[in-house]
Amino acid sequence: MRTTVRLCAATSATAAMCLAGTPATAAAPLRPVPSYRTVILGTLGGTSSVPAAVNDHGAVVGWASTATGALHPFLWWRGRMTDLGTLDDLDGGRGIAADINRHGTVVGQSDRGGVSRAVRWQHGRIRDLGTLGGPSSFATAINDHGVIVGASTTRDGALHAFIWRDGRMTDLGVPGAGDNFAEDVNDRDQVVGFAMPTDMPNLPYRWQRGRVTVLPASPFGGQARAINDAGTIVGWVSGADMNRAARWRHGRISLLSNLPGGNAAMARDVNDRGVILGVGNVRPQSLDDHAFLWRRGALQDLSAAGIPPSVEALNNRNEIIGTLPSPGADGAVAALFLPTGRSVAHGGR
Repeated sequence: MRTTVRLCAATSATAAMCLAGTPATAAAPLRPVPSYRTVILGTLGGTSSVPAAVNDHGAVVGWASTATGALHPFLWWRGRMTDLGTLDDLDGGRGIAADINRHGTVVGQSDRGGVSRAVRWQHGRIRDLGTLGGPSSFATAINDHGVIVGASTTRDGALHAFIWRDGRMTDLGVPGAGDNFAEDVNDRDQVVGFAMPTDMPNLPYRWQRGRVTVLPASPFGGQARAINDAGTIVGWVSGADMNRAARWRHGRISLLSNLPGGNAAMARDVNDRGVILGVGNVRPQSLDDHAFLWRRGALQDLSAAGIPPSVEALNNRNEIIGTLPSPGADGAVAALFLPTGRSVAHGGR
């Protein structure tokens, strides 16, 4: 499972601003919280790193600063962080790894001539995936069949979601004026994302076999963030001044309960077991956010296990990636949180 460079709610700071809200609602029961072992992934010689995705083998991708201050894509595997390389070396090169499949193929973006291009790293080589006619593109996700999704500028300057397979990039054809984005793709080639219609709220959608379905949301819109192989979609719906974590199944929406004392949340990822990773506040009108897991109708407040709210994604082994404050320096470093098989408590503040 993965998470990518986000135009909305990409960081814990952005998420915190989105989560401030109105009166608290009833919360689901809390389950005992599993304990986790923390692995710091390091950097590429600089002071910071950010993880984006973790596959079921425990390989992590993301981006990290180099000794010169450039941002480069990385692959972390079995204790070693490797620079994946960039399309060119202009200003030290720049790239971001966004997702990795079970075969180790990585996708993301890299600058070429100062312009972002969707790329794939495979067998040690980087490939420019092209565009939809405009100058720039970026890839956000890849499934285990090598199908890639992302967004690209078009000839008229709009930003459109794409699917790339068999060497060809195709516009998903999300209807309506305005930009649209693809966020995730599962092994059934179902794609989820969101559209930004002109003068309207964001609309979450699912694409399947050439057909786009707008998902139920609030009058203030919403965003589909991730989809698992069963077709379960997670994300959030927007309110007047808060977001609510949401799950879509078979075209129907259900709102996840908030953490005790909280009134807002966002779901960031879902694995094939239906376990949802998210972030929610624990006091109305506050930025006091906790990471949580949702499974079988109950919540696990991960703050009791020492996991910060800056979580990004999880895999099918419930291994979680996120960031921790960089020791002795500004910024943050990527971390992998591994379940130990033991429980901590019911969660706390």
